[in-house]
Amino acid sequence: MLILSPDEIRLAELFAAKNGVSLMTLMRRTGKACFDEITGYISEEESARFAGKTPKIAVLCGMGNNGGDGFICAALLKKAGLDTTVLALYGPPRTENASKAFDELKNTDTEIVDLNINPRFDTEKLISSCDIIVDAIFGIGFKDREDPVFERIAKAVNKSSGAVFAVDIPSGVSCDGIIHKNAVKADMTVTFQFMKKAFISNDSADFCGKVVCADIGIPKDATAHFEKLCIITEENEIKPLITKRDGDVNKGDFGRALLVCGSYGMAGAAILAARAAMLCGVGIAELFIPKSIYEICAGAVTECVFTPYDPEDISGAVQLLKKRIKKASAVAVGCGLSVSNTAKALTFAALESAKCPLVIDADGINCISEHIDILKTADADILLTPHPGEMGRLIKKSADYVNSDRIGISTAFAEKYGLTLLLKGRFTVIANPDGTVHINTTGNAGMAKAGSGDVLTGIALSLAAQGIPLCSAASAAAFIHGKAGDIAAKEHSRRAMTASDTASSLKKLFSEYEKD
Repeated sequence: MLILSPDEIRLAELFAAKNGVSLMTLMRRTGKACFDEITGYISEEESARFAGKTPKIAVLCGMGNNGGDGFICAALLKKAGLDTTVLALYGPPRTENASKAFDELKNTDTEIVDLNINPRFDTEKLISSCDIIVDAIFGIGFKDREDPVFERIAKAVNKSSGAVFAVDIPSGVSCDGIIHKNAVKADMTVTFQFMKKAFISNDSADFCGKVVCADIGIPKDATAHFEKLCIITEENEIKPLITKRDGDVNKGDFGRALLVCGSYGMAGAAILAARAAMLCGVGIAELFIPKSIYEICAGAVTECVFTPYDPEDISGAVQLLKKRIKKASAVAVGCGLSVSNTAKALTFAALESAKCPLVIDADGINCISEHIDILKTADADILLTPHPGEMGRLIKKSADYVNSDRIGISTAFAEKYGLTLLLKGRFTVIANPDGTVHINTTGNAGMAKAGSGDVLTGIALSLAAQGIPLCSAASAAAFIHGKAGDIAAKEHSRRAMTASDTASSLKKLFSEYEKD
């Protein structure tokens, strides 16, 4: 599912118009999609909320094409026998297609209140009395300016107890995620064909509520000429990567994952990463760990191969690691590793000697933060998996700065250093060296626990070791990690769930995938 800018959306719509799908047809499909979501909501809520009564609906329409979408939706609601009132905030619409939709609406017996003609109409009273409010005021055409009419309406909407449906995007929220004064806060946003950056930006996402993206028939070729694409990862892209296993196979067919993880006091990070790697199907998982935590790890993940080393013998540890890397299908460095001299030497050795995919997480990232150009010298395909704080250390900025433009910062870094970057967070960003970006929307706030990142690293490592290209492995890992976290939250609650619960939920997830 693509994320496009307003200009790209307009170009796609014009392409559709030139190829047999008129803008009026798109408007009709848009209004119908909103109608379908509203009536679906009414059907689901009927027994619980409406108790057999007909819900009262207000459709708030602006003067542009977003208002036209609202007029189409309102006419359908009225024809379905629903108590519907339309507020035309600025009088009749000023675009050709919206005007056609307005004329069609007038041919129904829908109550239309023109606030230009009747400015003293008690809009607050109407809105507060409605069960459902449809925001079709501005859409992507919103421009931040002083507007007392919109300010009054938006305040009334946000104070109301009715369910708020935004058409395309809540009025007052820009496509790039900026929240303007008096923005409408929606319970659901019904958008069309393409997603917007606002839906995956931390603050603005809360104003959009649940986002439904309806297919309105814009041809796929409409985006073929766009150079760089931002894509929301969907499950139908992930399932084909999880192939069914049968026939004459052995552990060597599914890769060897080497985990350079753990330190004294941080055995749990190594254990979680190794457990996740095994649960994702790698043939052999090898833990390269300090001797001090060998017994703890060996007792916790008995299926692993172990290569203990002496952290005091830095040269010996480096030489031993280089030998183990030669046998690996993919390597991960960093989970609980510490930032000691030994840890730095091991991280640099992995970068210098690995020819297979290399995942660098947590302390591995911290170890190279002062020597970041070493990334350009590596022969391996690299995946970095920082959280915003670690990303900030890499670029010498704050975590807040990183979060202010997660997509832009991730893309620039991935292109500069020729690697894949997975920036963790509510909407994980996976930026690839060719400029393409994937966004993950699975997962939940219950995953904000120690060890979650270690599980994610284990998943990405396992998929890469099994031969999935690193760019795809990163997107798949983020999706699978979040999906497993959602299963864990459902079973254990967001408060009580742990990273171990997320790892264990991989069993249920893959069981479902294998059934499919």
